[in-house]
Amino acid sequence: MSFFVDVKGQIDPSNIRSSDDESDDDFTFIPMPQKYKPATVTSRSSKDKEYDLDDTYLDFGELPSKTLQSQPSKNLQLRSDSPKVSTCQELQSCEMVRRLADPDKALEKSVLQPGLEKLHSLPSYDEGRRLIARKRKEERAKSTGKNWYNMKAPELTEEMKNDLEILKMRSSLDPKHFYKKNDFKTLPKYFQVGRIVESAADFYHSRIPKKDRKKTLVDELLADAEFQKSTKKRYAEIIADQKKTHYKAHRQAKRLKKKH
Repeated sequence: MSFFVDVKGQIDPSNIRSSDDESDDDFTFIPMPQKYKPATVTSRSSKDKEYDLDDTYLDFGELPSKTLQSQPSKNLQLRSDSPKVSTCQELQSCEMVRRLADPDKALEKSVLQPGLEKLHSLPSYDEGRRLIARKRKEERAKSTGKNWYNMKAPELTEEMKNDLEILKMRSSLDPKHFYKKNDFKTLPKYFQVGRIVESAADFYHSRIPKKDRKKTLVDELLADAEFQKSTKKRYAEIIADQKKTHYKAHRQAKRLKKKH
């Protein structure tokens, strides 16, 4: 019978565990898996409610015309808080916002026009359609309109009236000069008075000195000696012609009386 002696003995498992813990390089730590949470969107008008993107959908519908398809609105905003969006209503609202954004177009029909603070009283809102049309007609009668640069009718004074009468009879001022026939039989309602500015070349030979200048055409004609002389001569010729015609008529009447 044979015997053997174990000098080392059995290995203790606690010693093996402690020896393994001495080196940390042999282990890799893996994080615990977590449950997946879908992304949420919070809308301003949803009052702190969260909506899932998977449950949100947009229905654009059919466009009413080709113009809306070719020219989409830039101000159109698609929101996730409303499940269905009406494109026609959104475009109409955006067009209205665009019109209101332009202050000039918005204030065309407004009562708050420039110069409102200068009025003694505000216009009433109870005016009828005929009264408004009559007022507009009176306003149009004050000027010639856009085609004639809105020329207004000036206040007709006696001096202006005399000047217009002279211009109307301008052919009698100089019989040797040809003037175009008058386009109107009465005095004009719309006119403007201007002033001729002479050039520097006409300073000595064709310029009227300041002492000879008058305020109106009548004063200038009365102060002109040559015009006075020519008018007196013309007047004498007219009176002589009238005397000859009257004499011939009187002599013809006498002859007729003798025959009867």
